[in-house]
Amino acid sequence: MRQPILVCSDRDGTVNRDENYYLGSDADWKNQLEFLPYVLAGVRLLNEREIIPVIVTNQSGVALGLLNEARMHEVNRHVIDLASGAGSHFGGYVACPYVDEDYAKKATAKGRRLIREYVRDGHPDIKPRIGMLEQAAALQFQGQKLEECRVYVIGDRLSDVELGLNGGGVGILIESPKTRELGDLEKAKGLQERFPGRVHISTDYFAAAQIILSLICSAS
Repeated sequence: MRQPILVCSDRDGTVNRDENYYLGSDADWKNQLEFLPYVLAGVRLLNEREIIPVIVTNQSGVALGLLNEARMHEVNRHVIDLASGAGSHFGGYVACPYVDEDYAKKATAKGRRLIREYVRDGHPDIKPRIGMLEQAAALQFQGQKLEECRVYVIGDRLSDVELGLNGGGVGILIESPKTRELGDLEKAKGLQERFPGRVHISTDYFAAAQIILSLICSAS
């Protein structure tokens, strides 16, 4: 029996442009939504091989009170619907509105207020913990367990790469100005040395999809 292939994708900064405006917090959010270059083509490339990626996204804007959970879900559905209209199909999404105490402390230091019910230290869905991967596996493969899947995670942050590793699979970092600014690129290169073959760095989503297909082919 073929092992299920679970491809999970970060959203902001990976699928759509991220300008730190917490998509969904503004009344004009639908006009702010812009797919990054080569994303739709990359998703279609995966779809052609019968791979339907799932979006896994932490949405700290909810904890910051910038949008509510209903809007968080509305935004995710809209992103998926727009992509589908362009012939690029996601298999759904898993979203986490919670942040940990470390995030809360940094946000408070910047003068931001948080809704305390969304501060959950150690919550299993906060990346790089694997709670959202487990939900994605069950969503995509009708109750399949994560450990029974071949896991690939695409994202623009180190936590996405770590998520793939923690899920027993592969993490692919899409290089961007933010990854360089935050030091995530160099840290990902360090993980490449520690986990040979399980950490990859890509220029864009289409290239990330090509990496996944190459890895699948070489493992067959």
